Amino acid sequence: MKNIFQVVYNSEIFVHKLELRNTRVLWITIGTFMTYEYFSSYLKFNEIKRTTFQKNFKSIHDKYQKDHFSSSKSTIDLHGFPDQGDWLFSKEIVEADLKELLRFKDTYDERWKEYCFVMPLFIVAGLWTPVITSVLGVALVYSNRKIDKKINEIKFRAYKDYIIGGLIINSFLSCFGLRFY
Repeated sequence: MKNIFQVVYNSEIFVHKLELRNTRVLWITIGTFMTYEYFSSYLKFNEIKRTTFQKNFKSIHDKYQKDHFSSSKSTIDLHGFPDQGDWLFSKEIVEADLKELLRFKDTYDERWKEYCFVMPLFIVAGLWTPVITSVLGVALVYSNRKIDKKINEIKFRAYKDYIIGGLIINSFLSCFGLRFY
């Protein structure tokens, strides 16, 4: 059995030596921080959703009781979340609160979609050029924070498009620079 593992380890499927240098540590650290930044929008959306549903609990609970209590004999939790994508109970929320909730939902959806294509680009580009990729990652986090604070939002959205374009070009060039064994 030990010989089988040794043969697989020595085969050409795996990269034998991946040197852990300061630039790669920087790249991994920035990637981890970017993941935290994208995940924090989810946490903020859940916090806003919970407080919005708690403020409007009475009207939502009354509608839930009227529609579902006779068949399920259940109540909703104080933390809310009665909607399952249909926003049926959210129609009972005050319009100002609902606008704020939908704004945070749109921000979260946008960040999630962005994360799904930025992180693979970040990983591929960072294997070959970790310093350039780290700089692009820091610039992306910085522009996301400026957009969240509504400071020159249009300008920073344009910068963000350039940064993502830079990640695409960098990852494309990295595919030619990497040696896949």
